[in-house]
Amino acid sequence: MRKRVLEGPTPYEMSPEMDAQVTAMIEQADRDVEEMRVNMRWGRAQVDVIKRAAALYGMPYQTYVKQAAFRQALADLKEAEAIVSKL
Repeated sequence: MRKRVLEGPTPYEMSPEMDAQVTAMIEQADRDVEEMRVNMRWGRAQVDVIKRAAALYGMPYQTYVKQAAFRQALADLKEAEAIVSKL
């Protein structure tokens, strides 16, 4: 069997447009790596309540859940910090 020879990359100059596109793609990939997906299983009735509340604010229910969870987490951390500081 004949050995396969691999050669290094061929130099290539990108146009400014292509360079901007590649840079944007790399930046998006970096942002994607920083994000996490979280999955939850909820009952239909629970999701219906969440959807009704989200509709009051005119936003998708997923966004509403994310914002509500984040607000609650900040409030819980603030409360815990206040308790610890009193000890």
